[in-house]
Order: sequence, then structure tokens, then C-alpha cells
Amino acid sequence: MVQPIDESAAKRAGIRAVHVIMRRNAADLVELARLARLIETGALRPRLFRTMNSSQAKEAEELSETGKTQGKVILKVA
Repeated sequence: MVQPIDESAAKRAGIRAVHVIMRRNAADLVELARLARLIETGALRPRLFRTMNSSQAKEAEELSETGKTQGKVILKVA
């Protein structure tokens, strides 16, 4: 995430927004696995804005930095 959570927008949408920061330690890997399971079961649904090819990486970064996206910009690498 490159921008802070908009708490008022989350409240209006009736959702709870959570900011997750990875620190590259074992505890974070366990938490990441837990989040992945929640996504797989459908209990957690990440908001996706757009999926782009890896050749569009620069454009994806620029789009993300605008702060105007409504969800994650995903790079498709394979």
C-alpha cells in the first residue's frame, strides 16, 4: 500500500480496513499464511483495481502513486 487508509471511506462502505506491513520475520510469515487462507476461503476479499502485464510495470507504479486507485494494482508476471 502506498497511501494511508481512508477510515471515513471504509466506514461509509461498511468495511474494516487494515494496513499490513511485512518485516520479513517468521511471525509475519505466519500472519501472511493466515491471510492467504482467509482469501482462499472467501472470508477476506482484497479490493482489486486493475491487473496489468509486467511490461506495464512503470505505468502500474505511476498509477498506484496517484492515490486515486480504488484497490490494488496487480502485476501479472507469468
